[in-house]
Amino acid sequence: MDSPQNSGPVPLPERPAFLERYGAANMAAVKPMMQQPGGPKPNSSYNNNNCRTVVPSMQQEQRIKQVQGAVHGVTMEECKAALQSHNWSVPQAVNYLKVEQLFRLGLRSRAECEELLQRHQWNLEQASTVMLDTYGPHRNRKTN
Repeated sequence: MDSPQNSGPVPLPERPAFLERYGAANMAAVKPMMQQPGGPKPNSSYNNNNCRTVVPSMQQEQRIKQVQGAVHGVTMEECKAALQSHNWSVPQAVNYLKVEQLFRLGLRSRAECEELLQRHQWNLEQASTVMLDTYGPHRNRKTN
């Protein structure tokens, strides 16, 4: 490309020189995989989703926002992970995150946290208030 007369690109060699240098001249050539029209793309999430439901990104974002709106103090990453592990079911992801938040208080087991949430119709504020009230400083106070 030094001279202005050369207007087109220089054609590539049939076999790159480095292959000769490293003794790879007799290696088999890799041919590009031909895709069937209308068929799934190789290595796409359609093929590699391990039986999980694939949700288009607009729906994913909407569901992530729904979960984040339903559970106070969770990150988008936590919401996405919860949705992915619960087959993109918003109610299941919300309940899972509520159990985890209650469990992180460190006062009861996960099973007890889930049971407490169920008793309070999955109201995290009520369940956490009940849990904290049973461990609060007024626990040993006598009422007159």
